[in-house]
Amino acid sequence: MKRTVCYLFGLVVSAFVMAIGCPALAGAPSEPLSPEQPMPQSKFTISDGRMPESTLTVTPSGTFGRATITVSIAGNFLANDIAQNYHGTAVWNMYVVAVVPGALLGQGSPALFVKSQDESWSPLQSSILPEYRECPILSSPVCWTIPILTNNDISSLTGTEIYLGVGANLDDLITNRRYRGIYKIP
Repeated sequence: MKRTVCYLFGLVVSAFVMAIGCPALAGAPSEPLSPEQPMPQSKFTISDGRMPESTLTVTPSGTFGRATITVSIAGNFLANDIAQNYHGTAVWNMYVVAVVPGALLGQGSPALFVKSQDESWSPLQSSILPEYRECPILSSPVCWTIPILTNNDISSLTGTEIYLGVGANLDDLITNRRYRGIYKIP
């Protein structure tokens, strides 16, 4: 076994990989990202989310070596859902998770990475998923635009799936399946 250093979401991740080095590239670092997003939920591992496709605008740009992905949530989706279900709820939390195939990390099962409030990505360290952002319900549309990636090298993340969820809290998000796969790295 040789020790190899791989880069995931701008983090240096040390992995013990048998003579193969870092995982195969998703695309050459200079190759442009495909604008074919969002994908049908059937293409994602977690495909039972109820957040309608029409509520999101996913905008990938750049290259695999400097990828930028932004997501905008339609305010009317949240306003309508809140009006019907959550009288008195003042804020909603957003959660952003990436499911990285275990083979990319030299392990048998997928790893979860979460986007933090400071805009960084880190491995999930506990069973409690931290929220990425808290938004007042009557906030400006800026709060509902999320920079998922900003000039990140994703060329070694083939098969990684990124999910977005919103809810009054994590239990609400899970119970009402208010999440959706938003980008899968080819």
